[in-house]
Amino acid sequence: MEKIKNNVGLIVYLLIVVVLTGIMFWAIGRKEGFHEDEMFSYGASNSTLGNTFLSYGRVDNVDSIIKTRNPFLTLKNYIHYKVTDRASYDQAVKELNRDDFPSIWRTRDDAIEYLQIDNFAEAMDFFSVYWNTAKDVHPPLFYFAVHIASILFWGHFSKYIIFLVNLIFFYGTIHFLRKILELIQRKHLVIPNLILYGASIGAISTVMFQRMYMMLTFFTVWFLYVNLKIYNHHFELDKKLKRELIVVTILGFLTQYNFCFYAALTALTMMMLAVYQKKKKEIGVYILQYVKAAIIGVLLFVPSIYHIFFSYRGAGRSAREFTMYEAFTAFCKNLFSSFSLPLEFGVILSIALFMILIWKFIKSNSKGIYIIFVIPMIITFFIMIAMSPYKSLRYIMFLLPIISMGFIILMDELIDNKRFTVTLLTVFAIYLSTYGLLTKPINYLYIGYQKYLDIAEEYQDDRFILVMPTVFSQIQDTLEFQTYRESLIIAPDRLEDLKEFQEFEAEEETILGIKNWIDNPEKTLEEVMEYTGFTNYELLHTSNKSARLDVYRLYK
Repeated sequence: MEKIKNNVGLIVYLLIVVVLTGIMFWAIGRKEGFHEDEMFSYGASNSTLGNTFLSYGRVDNVDSIIKTRNPFLTLKNYIHYKVTDRASYDQAVKELNRDDFPSIWRTRDDAIEYLQIDNFAEAMDFFSVYWNTAKDVHPPLFYFAVHIASILFWGHFSKYIIFLVNLIFFYGTIHFLRKILELIQRKHLVIPNLILYGASIGAISTVMFQRMYMMLTFFTVWFLYVNLKIYNHHFELDKKLKRELIVVTILGFLTQYNFCFYAALTALTMMMLAVYQKKKKEIGVYILQYVKAAIIGVLLFVPSIYHIFFSYRGAGRSAREFTMYEAFTAFCKNLFSSFSLPLEFGVILSIALFMILIWKFIKSNSKGIYIIFVIPMIITFFIMIAMSPYKSLRYIMFLLPIISMGFIILMDELIDNKRFTVTLLTVFAIYLSTYGLLTKPINYLYIGYQKYLDIAEEYQDDRFILVMPTVFSQIQDTLEFQTYRESLIIAPDRLEDLKEFQEFEAEEETILGIKNWIDNPEKTLEEVMEYTGFTNYELLHTSNKSARLDVYRLYK
């Protein structure tokens, strides 16, 4: 009878996974555009010419100073200039200041090279992936995965490349959620937890966002599972547990540095529990595994030293323009909306659950499990609030499955009737998920961008001028650059440079895009027409969405 019951449970679990897969494919089918960071994911993974699609040349100034054909020499130069002789590096960059370079026409082939792989040399060039991430502030594991997936889509760019990478790690995440519930004797909660997290707006948005956060979520949940196993083994680590702890720690570190906060807090919590249980010898063995993981991780990605301690995102730096209170309110709203809960109801529910948690903790015989679940999660949440440069859901995505599971477990503790608890939680999870899918927007779909691509397709034989500060956000429009014959990215304060381009004399029309958030776009339009010689214009499309374009056809 028990075997039949288990088989039925497995079949139901698999059926729900199939439904969740269908929801994910439905959502990605609706995705039209990309955040600039998403475009960066493809460019840093696949471009051999630099991690950003630049307006002024084919290789950026950092490459000009540091990169060589010898990976080891490049790494030596990186350490020398970035860490030991930063003053010389800053001076060299100043001498190669991008403002000294004129904007140039970038062809559609340039944009294609940035996004995709279409020759054997690019496919085998994993060093460029490593180097592109060394110049960024993130480790390289996710980008390696994207590079490999891009090889499978040889010669094509597709939103399904990173989607499939994310989907694989989503499957891995729900697998370890299931393993955790089985480990702590809560197998009956697998189905409601799967629905509550897997069909939530937060989980779907994590898969849709083409960055490393789904991979980070996977390693975070796996890491929690490993530590719960260690706790269940009374801190006695056999060879298999040692290897698993080292591997998941290294891979999490190489995915996203925010993993280190959660991992360090979990490790500290585990050590405190071990001290309480007088496991002195076991503590030493446990700490040794992290020392090994840290050494191996840093050796595998030496630029992490610079990223963590010296970069503009490292060592607690956060260039943001909002207060802690504003951040706290925004992140709470992000958290509750991830599970389709209004902010007010979410706050009341959280206060009630916190009081219940304290009450159940006092009465519980499994205080260690409570502590491992709750303490690292809560402190990490507040660290993300304090350090995140933007009020974005992305920074707490990796905590969502743990929060979901914690809620499910707490409700199971509160209601002392297994069958009734499962029924209630399943109905509640289905209601929230259905309500969310019917009424709440999924993040990172950028619906409406297709119109810009349709315009680019219609005028693909024309040149395209994009007016915006050429720092980073221009790569959001790389699919348009990939479609127009040639593209020129130019800053608003350098429009007079347009007089130097003879190409406009022979053109009957040109397409102009002006970012709608720059100062005085009307004046910008007038200046472009004056400097290019076009006398008429037609507004092709406008959008009131932030960071989008007003698109014009200029003609004589």
